[in-house]
Amino acid sequence: MDTTWNRAADCSTVFLRLALGFSFLSAVADRFGLWGAYGQPHVAWGDFARFVATESIRLAPMRFIIHRYDGNSASS
Repeated sequence: MDTTWNRAADCSTVFLRLALGFSFLSAVADRFGLWGAYGQPHVAWGDFARFVATESIRLAPMRFIIHRYDGNSASS
């Protein structure tokens, strides 16, 4: 009985790793436009330019923090 549980655990581990890997690759494929254009069902980004534009707005405060504490500013 112990070997049956080990085999089931091994199979579920492989399945979960594959599912997680596919989900990450699916997000990358969406950013490169492989799932279709923006506005189609189940497409979040559509192309890389749209992804970069949206993320640059979202990460603008982080750019200020990095510039302030990177040690390369004129005031340090």
